[in-house]
Amino acid sequence: MQSATFTVASTVLEQAYKAIRTTPPEPKDLEQSAKLQTFMDEKFPTESAENITRRSLILAELRSIFRQWVKQVCMQKGVPEEMATDAGGQILVSGSYRLGVNEPGADIDTICVAPRHVTREDFFSSLKDIFLKHPKVSNLVAIEGAIVPLLTFDYEEINIDLQIAILPRNSIPENLNILDDHVLVGVDPATEKSLNGPRVTELMIKLTPNRESFISVLRIVRRWAKRRGLYSNKMGYLGGVNWCILVCFINQLYPTAAPSTLLLRFFMVLTNWKWPLAIQLCKTHDANLGLEVWNANAGHNRQVPSYQVMPILTPAYPSMNSSFNVSNHTLAVMKEEFKRALTMVQDVLSKGGSDWSSLFDPTDFFAVHQHYLAVEVYTEKQDEEPAWCSFCESRIRKLVESLAYNPALCRLRAFTKKFPLNFVTAGDASAGGQPNGDASTQPSKFGVCFYVGFDIDRRQLHSREVSIDNSVEYFKHNDLYRWNKRTPTMDVRITPIVWKSLPEEVFEDLGGRAIARVTRREFMKKKKEEDKLAAAPSPPPSGDEGMNDCLSQEMDGDKDVGGNDKAASLASDMANGKGSISQPGSPDPATEGSEVIKDTSSLHSTPLKAKKEAATVSPEMSGKRDRDGNAVVGTGSPEGKPLGTSNGVGNTSTNGAAAPGITSPPVKVVKKPLEMAAAPPAVASPRKRRKMKITFAKLN
Repeated sequence: MQSATFTVASTVLEQAYKAIRTTPPEPKDLEQSAKLQTFMDEKFPTESAENITRRSLILAELRSIFRQWVKQVCMQKGVPEEMATDAGGQILVSGSYRLGVNEPGADIDTICVAPRHVTREDFFSSLKDIFLKHPKVSNLVAIEGAIVPLLTFDYEEINIDLQIAILPRNSIPENLNILDDHVLVGVDPATEKSLNGPRVTELMIKLTPNRESFISVLRIVRRWAKRRGLYSNKMGYLGGVNWCILVCFINQLYPTAAPSTLLLRFFMVLTNWKWPLAIQLCKTHDANLGLEVWNANAGHNRQVPSYQVMPILTPAYPSMNSSFNVSNHTLAVMKEEFKRALTMVQDVLSKGGSDWSSLFDPTDFFAVHQHYLAVEVYTEKQDEEPAWCSFCESRIRKLVESLAYNPALCRLRAFTKKFPLNFVTAGDASAGGQPNGDASTQPSKFGVCFYVGFDIDRRQLHSREVSIDNSVEYFKHNDLYRWNKRTPTMDVRITPIVWKSLPEEVFEDLGGRAIARVTRREFMKKKKEEDKLAAAPSPPPSGDEGMNDCLSQEMDGDKDVGGNDKAASLASDMANGKGSISQPGSPDPATEGSEVIKDTSSLHSTPLKAKKEAATVSPEMSGKRDRDGNAVVGTGSPEGKPLGTSNGVGNTSTNGAAAPGITSPPVKVVKKPLEMAAAPPAVASPRKRRKMKITFAKLN
């Protein structure tokens, strides 16, 4: 099957991955999709026609204000009135609003395109003043130091994110084609990134083979990601652009699939995707304009640092990684969520596809962690709150990375939702974290609170206390206090909190603290059982059956499967039946904690000294026997395996004595992680388990 090609402006784009299945959907798929659509309309209704019209009118007013401002700036700089009138100016729209998947109350991403006479300083001075004086504008914040500078404000209670792109031309025509790569000639980096938003959005619309299914599934995935705490590019997860590219990518692999089937394939592919293999909609191309293009093979390329673990490439030139904030910790969280969602979708479809509530259950973040950190970002001036809180939110992921250097901490996760301030003193936190209720003695502060959850890995403990002072202090002084816009009134308080001391508002999505407590007990019980199983000796593997399951049974009749140009790509694995996607319930080699090693030649070359020692061992030396009466080696067999049985590793004769010179047949060895092989069981006896204390003495 040939890869699809698309002509955009003067550039021919080739689809990066060939379609896997192009057969029409079956009646059952269409029926399940209709039920899914009905569920979404009832539970998560779209914006009303009245509000859609209202947004259109707001954009029209913004265009008028912007064009008048451009004319005013040009005339102030000596441009003749006629040329100033012709200077024009456009306001482009990108993101969810442009795609038609915006939810009620969602913001609008807008980009002002201005001619050369306008500067970014004009944007943050005179245009900012115009909006400050406008009666319909409120909560205006200027974010000048961001990678993409912008003004954010509420216009008739609709949030607007306004960026500016300055082109090196005297006028901006109405029919400006932003998909033409040459529109980027001579622009600065901020303009390049601002134009990237609408360029990517327009390209996704063109590269999507099935617009209706794409919109339906994108709407579902966005809602699912928000409910599960995965919708935040700042926090190291994925944002709107990332989810759009992923859904469009799956739509390319299954261009004729019904929405319910496309949703199933979405979670199936992402569950088994071999990161850091990049996901891209079209093959990258270089327009020779001097802009750096993402290239996985170029180690010197600054766009491909070693820590980019989940590359999702933008289709527009210059192609870049839209998910560079993702870390190993957030990727692990998303992998687990993809697995859970896949199980849920399979279960719902097996029952007819009527009730999809389980897929959208809120995250159990506040029920499954042993300890939490309250990161309270505050300032004493209300007008400083939005900028300071926005900056700190973009740095929370750095706190997680700093904490990860402590080997005693595991399952680190930052929560994406903001909560009100709930000050806790450092002294109380070390003893259990009781809130300080005397608010009258504290000065008035404005800010928000974020939460980070983590567990304690008892196998890495050397004492009853775990100190996180160094990690927190490093985060504060290297990632927060160096911000050039920070004032003395801006600060952050980081406090360890135990579960019972969490405020009530964090349990609202779960239905209250009582329901969260039940969820927590069930999780802890399940975790103890899993730890006991992990600590128990592993039985010898019975074979490779089930390890190479793929879509041959899941996708009966898939004959029109195309190969992939990349050796490690998912499309090739699925086409050739190499087990890139496992059946429900079968083990996944990419995610299992053990690895089967088939090459056991090193096990048969026993040192001469070891052979001699094995030859001198006899049942009489140990005097031990197992339940069946077989002699057990006391010395020389650390595992205490019975001699003369096929389960013991070594050379033995049938009467229990070692037989030197006889090699044992090849065996399969399970390679366990080093810490699991060398450490004691993860679950200690209740008598040995002691309450751990998180020390936090130096800070706050």
